[in-house]
Amino acid sequence: MFMLYAVPLGVATGLALGGQLRRLASARLRLAPLFVLALLVQVGLFSTPLGATEWAYLVGPLVYVCTLVLILAALLANLRCRGAWLVALGAGANLVVIAANGGKMPVLVEAVRQLKGEAALQALAAPGPLTNVALMSERTWLPFLGDLFALPRFVPNANVFSVGDILAALGLVLWITELMRAEPSDSE
Repeated sequence: MFMLYAVPLGVATGLALGGQLRRLASARLRLAPLFVLALLVQVGLFSTPLGATEWAYLVGPLVYVCTLVLILAALLANLRCRGAWLVALGAGANLVVIAANGGKMPVLVEAVRQLKGEAALQALAAPGPLTNVALMSERTWLPFLGDLFALPRFVPNANVFSVGDILAALGLVLWITELMRAEPSDSE
């Protein structure tokens, strides 16, 4: 959810700097179907009844990591666009920490408590459908790359986020801004 705020901020920044929406709409992304495929698989894993199946518990974390690899591959194919390298760096940081922790993003207990309260902590610890997060513990690998920060509760769809999320969001703002300002031949 954190990344969703980067899109309108990027568009607003692009417009403020003289960019045009039509340039963004005409931009061509390399390997765009990989983004779509990865996101569709993630929705299937985490937002449908599929996430509560035995199959999801057995292979879901591996499938999730594979979707992150697809997204990173698509980002790397677009490094010619300014900002894409920063999105790729953030996505890579998230991929590393998720892969190192068995297919789940480690989340700081205090960040969850601050944002969502004690009930959310209990829900994360209880059995349920497949999730892509796990509470940090002394066994967490690379905790400094996990979800350490929380947006304020008053922010719509507030969530916890990582350093990788910050890098990716800043990169997305820059990428959108540059696509909106680029001449048509520059964005292809």
